[in-house]
Amino acid sequence: MEPVSRRASPEETFRREVGDAFAFLIERAGFCGPESTENRTGGFQVRFHRPELHIEVNYWPGREPTVSTMVERGGTDDTTARYAYLECLYVAAGCGPAAHVPGSAPTPRAMLKRVHEHAAALHRLLPILLTPQAEELFVRCWLRRQLPEG
Repeated sequence: MEPVSRRASPEETFRREVGDAFAFLIERAGFCGPESTENRTGGFQVRFHRPELHIEVNYWPGREPTVSTMVERGGTDDTTARYAYLECLYVAAGCGPAAHVPGSAPTPRAMLKRVHEHAAALHRLLPILLTPQAEELFVRCWLRRQLPEG
């Protein structure tokens, strides 16, 4: 992990770091990317794609800055596409505790650390995501997302 440059904006730093930390997706798993876009709430994201599987790493600035990673598994049409947060998939697959995929990023250094933690978690989870058994994980996390809190 490189030190945060004083000249680069948080957006540039985030995009560069995600590209570096998640390069294994391109080099070893057949993903295309990285594709950089702005997210709907003023943050920024970097996306990686391959048939039937998409990864989206987001930085959400604001009062409580966070990093999140969303994984989408596409079906044959939009009605069967499912998405889930990396944290939920990681826990559901038995890869480790949610603490391995923290989101809070109150400082630029914490943001970089979160990017690398998310990349490490995805690297561990990816072999499972590339199997047909991954559908069960997405269903479990999709349903959990749909349930009311409490």
